[in-house]
Amino acid sequence: MRGVTRRAFGAALSGLLAASMFAAIPASVPAEEATVQDSVLPVKFDLRDRGVVTPVKWQNPWGSCWSFGGIAAAESSILSTMGMTCDQYRAMTGHDFDLSEKHLIWYALHPVTEATNAAQAGEGLYPNGIEGRHAAYSAGGESYLVAGLFSAGIGPVNEDAFPYRGKEGFTEKEFVTKDEYKERALEVFGSEEAYQAERTKQLNKTYGAFSANDDWTIDEFNEAGETNRDVYSGYTLVNGNHLPEYAVKDGDGKWTGYNPDSMAAVKSELYAGRGVSGAFCADDALPDQETSDKGYMDPRNWAHYTDKDGEAVTHCLCIVGWDDNYPKENFADGHEPPENGAWIVKNSWGSETEFITLDDGQTIGNKPWGVTDEEGKHTGYFYLSYYDKSLTSLETMEFATDLYDAGGDMSVWMYDYLPSNYDAMKMQEDSVIRTANVFPNASGRSQTLQAVSTKTAYPNASVTYSMYRLGEDAKNPEDGELLGTKTASYAYAGYHREALDGSIVLKDGERLSVVATETSKGQNGETKYDVAASNARTKASATEINDGFYGVSKVNKGESFIYRNGAWADWTESDLLPEFNEATQNMFVTDNFSIKAYMVAQDEPEPAPTPAGSDMFRLYNPYTGEHFYTASAYERDVLVGLGWQDEGVGWTAPEEGAPVYRLYNPYAGDHHYTMSAYERDALVKVGWLDEGVGWRSAGEDGVPVLRQYNPYASVGTHNYTTSAFEAKALVGLGWQDEGVGWYAL
Repeated sequence: MRGVTRRAFGAALSGLLAASMFAAIPASVPAEEATVQDSVLPVKFDLRDRGVVTPVKWQNPWGSCWSFGGIAAAESSILSTMGMTCDQYRAMTGHDFDLSEKHLIWYALHPVTEATNAAQAGEGLYPNGIEGRHAAYSAGGESYLVAGLFSAGIGPVNEDAFPYRGKEGFTEKEFVTKDEYKERALEVFGSEEAYQAERTKQLNKTYGAFSANDDWTIDEFNEAGETNRDVYSGYTLVNGNHLPEYAVKDGDGKWTGYNPDSMAAVKSELYAGRGVSGAFCADDALPDQETSDKGYMDPRNWAHYTDKDGEAVTHCLCIVGWDDNYPKENFADGHEPPENGAWIVKNSWGSETEFITLDDGQTIGNKPWGVTDEEGKHTGYFYLSYYDKSLTSLETMEFATDLYDAGGDMSVWMYDYLPSNYDAMKMQEDSVIRTANVFPNASGRSQTLQAVSTKTAYPNASVTYSMYRLGEDAKNPEDGELLGTKTASYAYAGYHREALDGSIVLKDGERLSVVATETSKGQNGETKYDVAASNARTKASATEINDGFYGVSKVNKGESFIYRNGAWADWTESDLLPEFNEATQNMFVTDNFSIKAYMVAQDEPEPAPTPAGSDMFRLYNPYTGEHFYTASAYERDVLVGLGWQDEGVGWTAPEEGAPVYRLYNPYAGDHHYTMSAYERDALVKVGWLDEGVGWRSAGEDGVPVLRQYNPYASVGTHNYTTSAFEAKALVGLGWQDEGVGWYAL
């Protein structure tokens, strides 16, 4: 197996915190207090009061609410985990903490390709009955897709890497008002009359959206030839928690009440700082749709209550708080719930308090929707009754930066590229069941096993992970050298990752087996053995129920194994697989087991050679006090022509060696140089421009290039020199000695 590297886009938030000038205020309760009882919870709670709820967004022009609900939950969870408020993040970086919905949508419905895993190419979800390059945005989705993608190291990614707009960035209004788009607009609307009608509509709007007629595709590769699928922003999923089903129903499928365990779980997760994503039946599925006659939403108080059984889910959301005393009288006439109490919900249909203002003054998402604030402005939030009969699919996510902090290249070894749904194949038996995935290391490098994960089938489960090194003649996943074990318990079903101590190293060409044994308790306290596998509807089954997407799975021999009835079997040859397919009348396709190995490369690949000509020229700007270093004689001569002073050759750089990165601060006009990719990414995240590799460093037996820092300057803050005398003189003047920056010849 070739483990594709997951590239981190910028520094993780923990890196920014380390670089900040102030201590963050903890935004969530300690982990050991995450699960709490109703008796200690307040009657009203709102994550906005902790400052960890990001601004309301605007999902138009697409029906992509599922990604907005999931991303909103992830954003609050990450901020809480890092102990940072939205205001603190904004003060540090100059912009809001914002993760990309676009990246999530695109790769949810674009199957894996050979660039990620040739053996699994073609596996994943496909839009059903929808044509065109933007089918992924029109197919809809489910909240469960979010944690499934994140568990695979596909995101989360920062918004600025993949912003929610087309490649040209034009708006709906621009599409029908600017001459440069008129010919294209006439083709879309079909006639001059239809074009003029849309033009009038857009001109009369008080809010806008980025146009669906732009190109919203994401290229498979970036300019460097690296896949855009396998990127993340330093945060990786630790737990994707499937909370207990909210509705309690009788044998006829009629709603009889909400599940107290589910309510307790939602409140506990909120109190721990995590947003809760979910789905329900809304009057409208899109903010610009004509309002239906269901009447579940009271627009006076923005209070919603679905009181009818069997209503189809139409919209996804993010719960951010609760109010036990919210009056039942605030709901729509004829749709009053039986008792007080409501969830506080963040929507993705815009607001008058949080929106985007473009350079031309046009606003995106400035819509009068949701509960009003003290100034009478609509905030984009609403209340959802505790007794809503359609609320379902509740999920929370927890993240960490441990894999990013481990350094090196992170890759996720896996076979389950089919995002799992809530009705995935799962079962319990009294006899022992184990599942396993076997991964060959074909990366060309030694890899350190940093974490393992699985998807638990049932709540309150315990999982024992066992890791083996397998020889060429291994007969089953346990027929090898036991490298380590770890047991963990999980309150909720879902995706769970366990960090290891980093002592397991797999050399190139070796095989790793990860065996998972999941147990839970039966009704009488007896031990049950559990198993789960991802599945999705076939195209025929999805078409029959008018579902927006279907799945394709690829299960190859030698990838997944199951221990059942006292023996190991390849998953492709197991009796259980055809049994399950037959039991579901072949309406579903079943995937590999959701066991993953999170690897970090132990050794660096050979660096590319530096072009010939390794004299490093040193220049000085007498107006700003900055020293500048370059291998380019042309760049040197240009700067000298602009008034810089040529100070000759600072040192000689080798043609081969570890890279030294060059960065530029466009606000201060300063340059910085570092061998640390972590420091580079942290600076890029706060606005510095990455100018690539400036030169190479020799080994530690080379000449040290010493680094000093001027704490009083805003430009020319660092000096680099091979002269110990110069370095000592600057330290004597108040500069700080920062040791060796890199090594010269």
